[in-house]
Amino acid sequence: MRLIAAIVACVSTVAYVIAAPVENEVSPFSGVRWVDDRPEVRIEETWYQLLSIQGASTEDLIRHCRRVYADAWRKRFDEDLVRVLREMRRLTGNTAVVEARRLDSGEVVHFPAIPLTTENRAALMTLKYERDGGSPVTHANMSDEATPVQRVVRAHASSPDPRYAELTTRGIGAGRMLTGAEARDDLDQLEWLLKNRFAYLTLRGVDIEAAIDALRCGVEGGVTTGDLALQMQKLVALFGDGHSGVSGSQLRAAMPAGALPCNVVETSGRIFALSTDGRSFLDPEHPVLGGLDGDRIESWLDAARPTVPRGSDPLLRRGCVERLTWISYLRAELGRPGSDSVTLNLESLDGSSTRSLALPVAAEPPRYIPPHPKVSGLRDDGLGYLRIEMMRDDLEYLDALQKMMSRFRGARGLIIDVRGNGGGTRDVLRVLYPYFCKPDDPPSVLNVARYRLGPGEPPDAKEGYLSDRFLFPPTASVWSPRERAVIDAFLRSFKPEWIVPADGFSGWHVFVAPAGAIKPSDRFDRPVAILMDSNCFSATDVFLSAFKGRPGVTLIGTPSGGGSGRKRGYTLAHSGIEVRLSSMASFRADGRLYDGRGIEPDVLAPATPDDLIGRTDSVLDLAVSRLRP
Repeated sequence: MRLIAAIVACVSTVAYVIAAPVENEVSPFSGVRWVDDRPEVRIEETWYQLLSIQGASTEDLIRHCRRVYADAWRKRFDEDLVRVLREMRRLTGNTAVVEARRLDSGEVVHFPAIPLTTENRAALMTLKYERDGGSPVTHANMSDEATPVQRVVRAHASSPDPRYAELTTRGIGAGRMLTGAEARDDLDQLEWLLKNRFAYLTLRGVDIEAAIDALRCGVEGGVTTGDLALQMQKLVALFGDGHSGVSGSQLRAAMPAGALPCNVVETSGRIFALSTDGRSFLDPEHPVLGGLDGDRIESWLDAARPTVPRGSDPLLRRGCVERLTWISYLRAELGRPGSDSVTLNLESLDGSSTRSLALPVAAEPPRYIPPHPKVSGLRDDGLGYLRIEMMRDDLEYLDALQKMMSRFRGARGLIIDVRGNGGGTRDVLRVLYPYFCKPDDPPSVLNVARYRLGPGEPPDAKEGYLSDRFLFPPTASVWSPRERAVIDAFLRSFKPEWIVPADGFSGWHVFVAPAGAIKPSDRFDRPVAILMDSNCFSATDVFLSAFKGRPGVTLIGTPSGGGSGRKRGYTLAHSGIEVRLSSMASFRADGRLYDGRGIEPDVLAPATPDDLIGRTDSVLDLAVSRLRP
């Protein structure tokens, strides 16, 4: 993904727009093919056997891709090699050092600086497309990537356990029909994956065999792929992990057609009905959505709850509100008849006046985009404002952040706005964190995790398994002596709130932010306010926890979602359902889990109703007032 930084004149300020991301898909090679499990690459118009790139041998690259991407390892090697190299901390520039062997003569050729270009990747993808007979590359037609399907074999209950009765299929979801045998096979495969690849299997005390059996009891006569996907989502949601569940696109495709024709957004415990563009209330005199079809809104939220991961309160509540848009699905769950219209029961802010508004059901729900500022820069009042909409990893973006920080040297305070940031990578944190550290600060341990081992993976691998999260075991070669000493001391006293099972997990991996990575003159030592909300998740949770409690930094807003699981996708053999499961148990430095609890702000500041439609921004205003002398 590429960041485009644009300079915008704003009266007396210099501002930078961190624009909406566009594709930044580059490659050093114009083609990749495989012969006897070894990659051959096309450089200009000549094919070579790849020996190494950026000092990483072909074997190291393949080993990393297999470990991180499971069944999709070859696809990632072919299409996303630049990202793989960045994960391995091998690549920082826009060229790559390559060693390769000519196929005709066997001569080893050294390429000191092959450019990484979009043209190369486009040619690579065209070649791949043509080689696959004009079919888009998918898990289904990339049989050379597939690993043998593994399933649990055991006796099963003949009737559902009452604790998990809601998992029995309901006949709601759309899709093609599976036989009972096919559905049972996929459930046995899912059970194997949960037992052998899922990090949080035992966290919540879910009886996995009873839950699977309850779902099996409803598939004897056959089931649609959509219905199976919905019930699998309910099952995985029991574990309370916001990263895990059925693929979002597949889950939406399973829904019966029909959505609310408006945006619904919550703040301070009340839900508001907004226009399709999200910039006005559906009815300004009655902005609160009190119910649907004559029933109070809480009954609809209850119907939505089983498909939402039972994680932190903010994560669960936000997920239920988002599910309200699936009106036809919720009607089916509640046993209500379908209809081409829906009645919105609206209320005034003080509850003294109500109105019922009948509207046609929409084919698709509108998308709500919060009206947060888009422009980063130095404000007229002398404060810096840094907007981070996504935790990105492309070099242009990270370079733009560093340039922005240099322009904030004279600012009397800084506002970092991560509201609505659902995560991404940790590169932004690694770039920004040192600006707020003293030159003599020791390295900081920011995250501790254990990896859920796959079959045959040793628990004590020297370099570990989580390099794509910059998490490494104490034995890894990436650590300096100073960092290793800090890590060893930290782990001796570290007490996690959840005791990770001894079997099936690696040793501890640690994420350390180097404090002395910038010049002392670049350090920002004035007050900082970080704006946050319940949409902050994953890498943004890690970002927030890293800054929480640091001197001079105040977190303002509402609690974040809470999650840091490093999901991995698995495709079930018969249904094609993709299930994503967290592959690591992840903890804050104080021992608390990320999953199931959000990061608390220092100053609680929910958005006002007018904030939702962009008329005001009270949270930003509060930050400005706190940073003023």
